[in-house]
Amino acid sequence: MNKISLLLILSLLPVSSYAQGLTIDECVTRALQGDPGLSAARAESESRNGLYAAAKKDIYPSLSARYGYTYQPDSLATPGIDNYYAYSVILEQPLYHGKALVTAVDMNHLAQVTADHQLSRTRNDLILEVHTAFYNLLKAGELENEAALSLKRLESHLKDAKAFHEVGLIPKNDLLLSELELAQGEQNLLLARSRTSLARSTLNLLMRQPVDFALEIQGSLDYQPYRASWQETVERLKTNRPELAEADTSARMAELKVILEKAPYLPSLDLNASYTRQGDDPAASDYPPGSEEVKQAQIIASWNFWSWGQQKDKTASAMLQAEKARSGKEKLLDHLVLQARDAFLNIQLAEENIRVTRKAIEQAEENFRINTARYQAQLGTSTELLDSETLLTRARTNNFNALFDFQIALVRLKWSEGTIGRKED
Repeated sequence: MNKISLLLILSLLPVSSYAQGLTIDECVTRALQGDPGLSAARAESESRNGLYAAAKKDIYPSLSARYGYTYQPDSLATPGIDNYYAYSVILEQPLYHGKALVTAVDMNHLAQVTADHQLSRTRNDLILEVHTAFYNLLKAGELENEAALSLKRLESHLKDAKAFHEVGLIPKNDLLLSELELAQGEQNLLLARSRTSLARSTLNLLMRQPVDFALEIQGSLDYQPYRASWQETVERLKTNRPELAEADTSARMAELKVILEKAPYLPSLDLNASYTRQGDDPAASDYPPGSEEVKQAQIIASWNFWSWGQQKDKTASAMLQAEKARSGKEKLLDHLVLQARDAFLNIQLAEENIRVTRKAIEQAEENFRINTARYQAQLGTSTELLDSETLLTRARTNNFNALFDFQIALVRLKWSEGTIGRKED
């Protein structure tokens, strides 16, 4: 195989995503895999699931064993039996505890559901952070490129200014002004590079990578008009926001707490059955006073009907907590709707700014072209040309900022709806 064929084969091999640059979806995936906060939320969810499984088993019968030895030389009940041995197998089955058992199971189930909602909330918050950091890095890169282009324009202008000064067409102060603007352009580029580096570090940390990792991303600050209505936004928010589901679950738990506190007002009923073998030797094989085997079954009813109003106070407190939970849900909905409204209005503002800044770029480019031609024909001054270059840089910077603001407002709206991170239909 010759070298040319080998190079052709190698050129067809896929390169790694890092070499191509990570997409926003890849960044989100990496962040979700390594985030410690998300890992803690998963552990909490699994822990609550275990407690729920344990609570369900409280309503099942339990089986236990017991073995004992008693030394009783002066016992009147069993004269002549100084050493008493006994072992027992005991079955206990709760029958009725005033709904306390089933209510406890339901509460543990709701606690597990709450942990799942908290996991979803943590996940959504992390995805929002990654999107914000990703688009901030994109914007920083675009602004760095624009600073580099601005520097090239200033260098080109300084070259022309030096040529004109050498032949006496412009005064020394015009040349100095061009040199000062070039120095400012160099500082602007250094600042832009520093901001890009910081934005890259932020995204690296979210993906649990070294802060100085040479991360490359691929994406753009594209703009597609947003068409959804405000009413659609509110409906999606009510359906998908995990905070609302969590608040609803908390309200239901508070209501179950009232039932749980009322349970001691009612009697409880338990079934016990046991088998005991007793004797005067460790194997309990012989019991002279009577039978070695004792079998019994009993149903026990108990009722604590007086405790100085303690349970009444607990029930009243639980009812107030239930009312607080219901009121808190309504207040939370108002807060979440306001969050979504802010993002919705910011989308509209960014869309208008995109339209305005695009028009401003066209005007600034034409203004710069005219002033460049006028300067080269010695019909304009350095100040006019430099001012037009500043206006062009500002117009492009404003456009990048508007595109960034649109993307951030859009992702914040999806976050406020609870749909962030989901594939579009």
